[in-house]
Amino acid sequence: MSKIIQLRDPEVTDVPFLLNIENDLNNQFFSSRLRFYSENEVKYFVQKKQNLLMDLQYRFMIIHEFKPIGCIDLIDFDLVNSRVELGILIEEKHRKNGFGYNAIEEIKSIIHKEHSLQQIYAEVLSDNLPSIHLFEKSGFQEFGCKKKWIRKENGFIDLNLYQFFFK
Repeated sequence: MSKIIQLRDPEVTDVPFLLNIENDLNNQFFSSRLRFYSENEVKYFVQKKQNLLMDLQYRFMIIHEFKPIGCIDLIDFDLVNSRVELGILIEEKHRKNGFGYNAIEEIKSIIHKEHSLQQIYAEVLSDNLPSIHLFEKSGFQEFGCKKKWIRKENGFIDLNLYQFFFK
């Protein structure tokens, strides 16, 4: 059964949700970019009109049953080389329900129709098996690895690189 989601721009009402997921230390372990945000920073972000061409990034809220359950981000937009990085985060209680897969399929459609890019890429920590499975299920292929790239409590782990090419 398909899980119905919608993608939309962030709104001021999303600020508490965004603060929670962005500043949740458990979510920081899924990312290669450790960063915490203040309420003022998040409010400024949602009130500012996004522009992928100018900002080189764009965030979509993943909505299910009229509530945010996650975010999907386009990062490092590169029109010259026809590519963009993709990041996704689903609230823990909504993981493993097909929402991430549906969000990636929807964003692939948006990227292809609106921007005619050649490829999407993603960076996934080597110990993040659910994300590896999600990207592979979505048609991404591993193309490289940054060895011992991220420091964790017990040493360093690899950062895997994935690509999806539009046909």
